[in-house]
Amino acid sequence: MKAIRTSWTLQQLYEGCLLASLAHAIMVAKYPDLSYEHSWDGFNYSVQDGSGGRGTISFAKNNCFGAFRVDNLIHEAIDYEYVLKGLDFDIQKLAHDDTLQYLLDDEDGQMKPVVTTVIWADNTGEICSSHDYSRMLEMGGKLLEKQLMERSQSIRSWQDYYDMSADQVDFMVDLLNRKLQNPNSPIVLTSQELRLLGDDEEGLIESRASFHELNIAWDSSDI
Repeated sequence: MKAIRTSWTLQQLYEGCLLASLAHAIMVAKYPDLSYEHSWDGFNYSVQDGSGGRGTISFAKNNCFGAFRVDNLIHEAIDYEYVLKGLDFDIQKLAHDDTLQYLLDDEDGQMKPVVTTVIWADNTGEICSSHDYSRMLEMGGKLLEKQLMERSQSIRSWQDYYDMSADQVDFMVDLLNRKLQNPNSPIVLTSQELRLLGDDEEGLIESRASFHELNIAWDSSDI
């Protein structure tokens, strides 16, 4: 399977996934039923759409690997091992040890990864795909539609999707900038920031958990 280069970069993808997760962490306080849509487990970002589409991207220092599955297209599942054979060893290891473990399915009594499209970035920083653009979107890449928009467009898109207030948008953008400036430093939210989350008890539980995944705490005792 030929690698198809996209116009996206590793940094663009990472920042887009981070923005999506911050929007989610803020607004799941209002919409707890959407808690499944975005999550982080260490450096693994997972996204679902509630309609049979799911995917995980594993980010390393200079590369990434992402795999996606659309349930009603699993009859067109790709041979991801064939794709991986042509990639650097560190990307192969990232895929096997992390990414693909989030896409396991029962296949003839054995749990195996089942994927319909994959993306990756090597040390050039360019994102490549196993399919051309339109086919990649159809086979699961559409889950990244908002994440790969130009930043101001992505912000507006998340604002519209969640019906975010202007203060909530400002909060999201401020958190994004703080995370990018000091990616390894924990952030503690202020009481003023917490008031932007509302008072839905179930939603606040989900919000706190989502922020925790991003190394963002509600008070110093959480760190």
